[in-house]
Amino acid sequence: MLQRSFCSLPRIAGLHGQRAIWARRPSLRRFVQASPGFGAAAWSDLIEINDLSEDIQDSERGSAVSASLWKSLPETSPPMTSTPRTRLFRRFLAEDPAATMQEIAADRLRLEAARERGDQAAMLAIATGIGFGLYITGNEAEAAPMLENALALARQLGDRSAEIEALLHLATARQYLGERDQAQALFKQALDRSEAYGIDAFVHFILHHQGRCFAEQGRIEEARRSFERALPLRERLGNPRFINSTRAALVDLADW
Repeated sequence: MLQRSFCSLPRIAGLHGQRAIWARRPSLRRFVQASPGFGAAAWSDLIEINDLSEDIQDSERGSAVSASLWKSLPETSPPMTSTPRTRLFRRFLAEDPAATMQEIAADRLRLEAARERGDQAAMLAIATGIGFGLYITGNEAEAAPMLENALALARQLGDRSAEIEALLHLATARQYLGERDQAQALFKQALDRSEAYGIDAFVHFILHHQGRCFAEQGRIEEARRSFERALPLRERLGNPRFINSTRAALVDLADW
């Protein structure tokens, strides 16, 4: 499953005892493992959520969100349909788009099964992974509404780490759609929620990809500051892929 098997990834140091976020967030594991360079990812352009179910309180509205998660997924996804709206700074794409699309197809069946049995937690995890898989295969236009629904469901369920992850992925999809101002609003929201919730597992990702969005907006000094904030966090984690990615981004800014 595209967003499963995070449990086999060792927990990264610095999570400060938070619950097994890696086991529950397989889509992030997919992101971590997807590319030897990792730095080829560009996560930006966020949309305003328009209070998309942030205040979902009753079960009827909650059920509507769950149903929309399923309905927002067409039966098939055209591979690599998107075209660049502007120059992208070190964009990340799946190494094997065809294999990723096969995983997405299998996850659609798992999502339907989760919906039928009323397992909203499973729906959230699967939908987030599908959204991620869609935008790393060039299908960000389809990914964005899926991730909006995942964000709404995360908030409905009170899953704070899932909320932050959905914001991060949604930001990336929106960046790839060329909506960079909205992307920056979502990146900020993800950073603010990370601080408010005391969840730091995603902060280095958010900062790094926020930097890419700034670079694409021509806001070079702001990009540099984001990368410079991300780098020490990544150095503390000790993952060479992450460290090298941010260092390379800082170098590339000079020629951007």
